[in-house]
Amino acid sequence: EADGTTTLWVSQDDSRVVRLEATDGTNSTVVSVQSTAFNVSIHDSTFDPPTERVSLTTVDSYEEFDAAQAATEFDLPSPDGTFVEATVTVRQGETVVGQLYDSDERNVTVISTTATDRLDRLTENATTETVDGQTVAVQTLDERAVVAWTDDDVTTAVVIEGSTDRALAIVGEL
Repeated sequence: EADGTTTLWVSQDDSRVVRLEATDGTNSTVVSVQSTAFNVSIHDSTFDPPTERVSLTTVDSYEEFDAAQAATEFDLPSPDGTFVEATVTVRQGETVVGQLYDSDERNVTVISTTATDRLDRLTENATTETVDGQTVAVQTLDERAVVAWTDDDVTTAVVIEGSTDRALAIVGEL
């Protein structure tokens, strides 16, 4: 009772099914038939679809901050500026939220994640500063200033095109 596409490969010699591929656009199942036995009893439940599908990754986009916040289990920082959009990605129990703001006609990206190793590149070879009592990693990557920190098992990074001083000022607003 699901929408999808199924393709069968059938032997021209004896009309045996040798392969089946079924997809619903998100999930795909492939069955390769190694041997065929006739007049064998198979329980009807063999042909029932799975009762619970587990989506390994979800990606949702939001045009409002409140909607993005409602889709996460941790508090999202919100710098001064106009909220443009957010993307919430959940993969294997880890959440990554990317928010885009327009601040003084420049883009400000705020990334927050519960994943412990997703932002490692942002803190490698970084210097440290203190902003409102919080130690943060500061560096320049690909002509962008990056300030990152971890608090309550959530790592957050502010990424801007501009100086590290401006990035630190934005972090101070959070």
